[in-house]
Amino acid sequence: MNFIEELRNLSTKIEEQKGIVENEEQTKAAFIDPFILKVLGYDIFDPLEVVREAKGGTGTKQGEKADYAIKKDDEVIMIIECKKCGADLTDAHTKQLYRYFSFAHARIAVLTNGVLYQFYTDLEKPNLMDTKPFLEFDMLDIQQQLVQQPLVNELKRFTKSAFDLESILAAARDLKYTNEIKRTVIKHLKPPSEDFVKFLLSRLDIKGQKQSEEIQEFTDIVTRVLNHVFDPDPPPPNVPLYVTMQDGTVIAEKEAVDTFIKTIEKLGVDEAAKTAKEHKIFAHKGRNVYLISDDKDSEGLPQRKLGAYWIATRSSSPDKKRILDQIAAGLGVEMTVIATPKPRH
Repeated sequence: MNFIEELRNLSTKIEEQKGIVENEEQTKAAFIDPFILKVLGYDIFDPLEVVREAKGGTGTKQGEKADYAIKKDDEVIMIIECKKCGADLTDAHTKQLYRYFSFAHARIAVLTNGVLYQFYTDLEKPNLMDTKPFLEFDMLDIQQQLVQQPLVNELKRFTKSAFDLESILAAARDLKYTNEIKRTVIKHLKPPSEDFVKFLLSRLDIKGQKQSEEIQEFTDIVTRVLNHVFDPDPPPPNVPLYVTMQDGTVIAEKEAVDTFIKTIEKLGVDEAAKTAKEHKIFAHKGRNVYLISDDKDSEGLPQRKLGAYWIATRSSSPDKKRILDQIAAGLGVEMTVIATPKPRH
């Protein structure tokens, strides 16, 4: 199998088995070992290539062990720290990886729960791991992400056959600053501020006083233009709801309801439920039932179960976009949602 096929097969396996993998050791065996062996191409059974429970530690943490150390020419080139499937990757885990990074003398460090992967290096200070990853991806979203050739190219750099440290570091530097610049620009222009809209109006040949209604109308136009600039590629055909997360993850299922649910899952259903209540986002007009509820609706409102919650699903694609935009705004998350209404016959 080729690289992309191995990624897709592992993604499918994770989707099917994530609910029955209960601890860190099972996560390693089911999801991470196959990633190292079949996707990256390192022999997990050869201690000259893959060392499990690599010893090390500094200060009061002496004796700690990284889950994997990947070696090439008898040098550690990458360390991988694993958490159980479903676990949040927290600052505490990042600090743990930071300590491993300092003793392993590797330039690449990976933190993963078998689903989400975060790649770190030391661009800011030599031999000190950066606080933010330069590359991040979700194995459950890999089917959509693989249509983006840049992601495929970045992941291939870490394979046994292609690993070249200087090339990886150069790409990491480019990714880091490209992402930072894009996030900064998006933060200031999406949605566009009133000052920015007024600035554009002042540069256009539009006569008359700029009334609040005109500014709002023009703001909508500017928003559409900026969406096209930052997300120039149109959604694939027959995709009613197309979501691009801040980290570049694309969620675009054949059915709008599936995209809707997966996006809420990606945002975090607990936080989304709190936001829905705080901002009074209801399931349907005229019904005093929150969009995300603890209980199933007794009157048969269409709902989908997600974790401990019931999510109302009876809405058009444009309404789903509006709801997702509201939740994202409430959470302070930047993402782009494009909705395509079903054509009328």
